Amino acid sequence: LLERLADIPNIAAVKMPPPAENAVAQELNELRDGLVGKLAIGYSGDWIAAEALLAGCDGWFSVLGGFLPKLAKAMVEAAGKGDADAVSYYQQALQPMWELFREFGSLRVAYAAINLIGLCSAHPPRPVLPLTLHNQQRVGIALKACNEIQYE
Repeated sequence: LLERLADIPNIAAVKMPPPAENAVAQELNELRDGLVGKLAIGYSGDWIAAEALLAGCDGWFSVLGGFLPKLAKAMVEAAGKGDADAVSYYQQALQPMWELFREFGSLRVAYAAINLIGLCSAHPPRPVLPLTLHNQQRVGIALKACNEIQYE
């Protein structure tokens, strides 16, 4: 499918789901070595962002960037400079958020986060249910940890 998509003139990029942990670089190299390599290759699954960015992907389809844009930008810029230490620092600091993304899905966590930050007051579209109050509090704790991150 990806090879067929690469042959369509109007398609310039592909969004890849997260592969198994520590497999991004291998997958990216395999894609770039084949016909898919003429497309820009980006990854979703924010928890693998650090790995994908350091492996040289062309894009990060970020949920986090929608509600913590400065933090997402700092991580992308650090990766662009090849600063693996800074990227690792951001990745470690974001572990509480990544755990919530994996547990509940990034959409539900993002809705809780934007409400807690005060960007808006909204609920996910049905049939997706909002997080319970207890889990919204967990998002708040993860956001607090993100606010304590020192930018390079």
